[in-house]
Amino acid sequence: MSTSKTDDQIGQPSTSSRPSAHTQRYDRQLRLWASSGQASLESANVAILGAGYLSACVIKNLVLPGMGKFVLVDSRSIDEADLGNNFFISSSAKGKGRAEEVLQNLLELNPEVKGEAIKQEPAKWAQDVDLDAFTMVIAVNQPSSVLLPLAAKAWQAKGGVGIPLMTVAGAGLIGEISVQIKEAGIIETHPDNTIDLRLTRPWAELEAYADSYDMDASDTMARSHIPFVIVLLRKLEEWSQTHDGKLPQPSKDRKAFTDSINELRKGSDADEENIDEALAALGQHIWRPIANGLETKIPSEIDSLLKDEACTNISSKSTNFWLLVRALREFVEKGDGTLPLPGSLPDMKAQSSTYVELQKLYKTKASEDVQQLQQHLEEILNQVGLPSNAISQDEIESFAKHTSYLKLIRGRPLNDRLEKPDANAISMAFMDPVNPVTIPYHVALVASEDFAGKNGGRYPGSNLALSLNITGSDGEGSRSESELESEPELEQDVSALVSLANARLSLWGVELDEDQMELVQDACAEVARSGHADLPNTAALLGGVAAQEAIKLVTRQYVPLDNVAIYDGVKQAIGVFKL
Repeated sequence: MSTSKTDDQIGQPSTSSRPSAHTQRYDRQLRLWASSGQASLESANVAILGAGYLSACVIKNLVLPGMGKFVLVDSRSIDEADLGNNFFISSSAKGKGRAEEVLQNLLELNPEVKGEAIKQEPAKWAQDVDLDAFTMVIAVNQPSSVLLPLAAKAWQAKGGVGIPLMTVAGAGLIGEISVQIKEAGIIETHPDNTIDLRLTRPWAELEAYADSYDMDASDTMARSHIPFVIVLLRKLEEWSQTHDGKLPQPSKDRKAFTDSINELRKGSDADEENIDEALAALGQHIWRPIANGLETKIPSEIDSLLKDEACTNISSKSTNFWLLVRALREFVEKGDGTLPLPGSLPDMKAQSSTYVELQKLYKTKASEDVQQLQQHLEEILNQVGLPSNAISQDEIESFAKHTSYLKLIRGRPLNDRLEKPDANAISMAFMDPVNPVTIPYHVALVASEDFAGKNGGRYPGSNLALSLNITGSDGEGSRSESELESEPELEQDVSALVSLANARLSLWGVELDEDQMELVQDACAEVARSGHADLPNTAALLGGVAAQEAIKLVTRQYVPLDNVAIYDGVKQAIGVFKL
């Protein structure tokens, strides 16, 4: 039997009260990103370009979880095309501003969210706006003429720190989401668990506690309730004593060490669940730490962070992430070389009193490590001229718990990714032997933007009127009705699109064989056939995925997309690539 209650909790009356209306509203998502993540979400200010159906699907999935505020930019008035495909536009709204109508209907989903509609050309808005007021920008179905200058401005926003820019594009059954992130340090990456039992590098109090157990007790009940943590610690100690102080090595000692644990079994009728638990824990708590710790006591990715230039050259302008990483470096260098202990303990076969004792050992050690980390942090904050409370206690404790799982993302400017993507990553994506190959649609969509640039904003397979409707623009200058409504020649558009795709591949330095080139041709045909229309099922899926990634970026929790996701609705597959 195991327990997670401490002594001072046992026997105390419950002090729980009815959750607030706010907690009840967001109960399920609070379990995902906690109150800190919800606070970040509710304080966010997001700019969204384009008010078509795909954009409405993205916004819906941000309004429902409580995104604080958003600005919706679109120059279009509602026409027949909108009435035919946008659920968030009422049939009586023809002629009204599209951004205002979509905004009004979406805000009904959550009265706590605020929004502002701006009827303006997205290109003009992007040219004039100061992005420092925004948490991030989401550009939906926007042409390169809008995206590239907007991306450059987002990269340099907030004094050079930058803000994330997400682009979302749909074309029938095909879609793409990309993210431009200058830098994002993620503390709460939400691994499967943060349990670190520290069995291969125990501290003195844990060793002393393990030594107090009689492993040869004649009492079957007592022996069967020895926690597996103690079983493994004692077996590691025995091994070390007979092998010149060395730990068992996964490559050659796995069977011998496993056999030594099995020797504790006393008979087929005995309750030996703790022995089974010890064997089950070998992979995560013995072999993996030993394999990862032959040369260093910390994971290689974390070691790279400690050696990063941003960790060395901290200042008052450094982010909380880097200030905490610098404090972590001091903790490691001035301590025993290990990371702070998370303090979590899994369920296990043990007496309740024994479990509580063991739990106290881990929690006490974790608390001591947090205090040491905080002391180093206060010294660092003082050095750079920041107040000692510049970083909250909750953030410090969360950082200490997740130091083994920190994630740093450094992205590339959108223009660099379009002009000089990782050619090797593209080539490898064409050769995926397991998953459906989705990368040809990325080539086709980039070529489609080139097509629009050469054809006055018209996308392949679409007339100019529909193309402008998709991007939320009225276009430049006056256009005749015949020019707007002129139907495209599909075969000519496909041929032109394939030529542009070939030109892109040549620019990127990507060489394809005949079969791979056929995939690109098929992708171009599919994109042109779609006319870049928003289909309800594709828009709904892309809207959900885009909102999910936006929430990751705003809350700085979970690992966000880095940097392109391509959806193939024909084969029901999503490919993720770092280009």
